[in-house]
This record gives sequence, structure tokens and C-alpha cells, in this order.
Amino acid sequence: MEKSLGGFVPSRDWSNLTHLIMVAGHTVFMGTDFSSAGSQGDRWFLYDYQRNQFDWFLQHITAGVKLAQEDPSSLLLFSGGATRMLAGPRTEAQSYWLYADAQDWFLDPSKYTRMQIESLKHRVHTEDFARDSFENLLFSICRFRQLTGRYPEKITVVSLPFKEKRFREIHRKALRFPIHRFEFVGRGGSPPAAVEGELRHSLTPYERDPYGCRGSLAEKRKSRNPFNMAVPYPQGCEELTSLFKFCGTNIYFGTLPWDP
Repeated sequence: MEKSLGGFVPSRDWSNLTHLIMVAGHTVFMGTDFSSAGSQGDRWFLYDYQRNQFDWFLQHITAGVKLAQEDPSSLLLFSGGATRMLAGPRTEAQSYWLYADAQDWFLDPSKYTRMQIESLKHRVHTEDFARDSFENLLFSICRFRQLTGRYPEKITVVSLPFKEKRFREIHRKALRFPIHRFEFVGRGGSPPAAVEGELRHSLTPYERDPYGCRGSLAEKRKSRNPFNMAVPYPQGCEELTSLFKFCGTNIYFGTLPWDP
């Protein structure tokens, strides 16, 4: 019998959840005090071009949690692996989850009961192996299947605004997920340099290589696995085995669980 948490008894049954909310990770917290991590920008591993984006990443976390709170049929996944050698074998997803947990899921204890907070927490999990945005989406779909025993009926992605085209028009299309069941929530800014970098380093390469398995995208994916972690998927989502193996420049044409 699971221990009661403020009146809430956790269960391993998430089969009633139908909406995947995915927050794409961008950074790893290198400190130990997650309660004050929001004011410790210097303790998050950020590349030079990311330093003015730190507050935006925190906005992604809070936005994802808020969306999950508003929809009791949703499962929130923070997605991102151990991508930074100098940060150690810590995943982006775990950093995001631990930060949100230390903030009591951004719910005021004077307005919400412990049972309500724990109930929300129970619907937030991690996907700890993604190395790029395509894997953020694909791996999170698989992780949703592992947890719920089903595939999502709806997907909402939370990321930087200038990445909307990449997620909506390239990654979603590569997975053939229905556009009317897909939403994108952008948080943060779209500085010109970031927009230009998005076009040069992501949009154009992904348009040529939608599954990210060739050339510069494959090299980037390899470089973001400094600890040689073995990706466990498609274990737990075996229906997607052929999709996981696909490395074409055209769109995958095999049967998918969300086909009409």
C-alpha cells in the first residue's frame, strides 16, 4: 500500500491521461539547492549564446506546469538528456523536474491543499534521453506510451517562440501526427541572431534531413551524448520500431498508431 501524501495516494495507473505536454530542456542545473535555483543563473550550464535566455527557460517550466494544472487529462514530460560533459551526468529533464518540485509546482500552499499539489506532481515525469528537438518529441511520445499504455490524443509542445516552425512544420510532419491535435506554446523572445541561427543550423538542415540521422544533425546528436548513454527506445513503444529505425530524406510512410 502506497503511503498517503497529504491525503493523496499515488497510483501507477496513468491510463486515463490522453494529452501529452512536452517541455523541451535546454540546460542543466549544476548546484544542489533547487529551491533557489531560479536566482542562480550562474549555476545552470549555459553556452554563451544562451546566457540571455535563462529566464525564458524558467518560463518554459512554469508554463508547462500551468498547462498541466489546467488539464487534468494531461501528462507533463520534461524532456532532455545528459547532454553536457562539463555539467556531469545530470539530465536536463531531471533539472527541470527537481526545480519545479522545489517550488511546490508553483502552487501557493495557502490556496491549494497538499493533496492538490501532490495530485499535480503525480502527472509530471521525465524523458531523460533526448539529444535534440526531434528526439524531444519522438521520445516523449514513446515515454507517454510507457507510462499510460496508450499514445497521446493531443500534444502540446512548450519551447522558444522561434522554434515553432521546426516543431509544427518539420518534426510533427516527420511523425505524421495530425496538425489539428498539435499545439505549440512559445515562451521567451525571438532575437534576430537566434532567428538567423535557427534557420541556418536547424530549419534548413532538418528540411533536408527530417529525422536528423545524417550529416551535421547526426554529428550534433552524437556530440550531445558525452556519457555514451544507450537510448532504451523503442522499448515500451514497440509499435514505433520501424519509425525509430527510419533514416530517409522523405517522410516515413509506414503505419502509425495515430493514423486515421
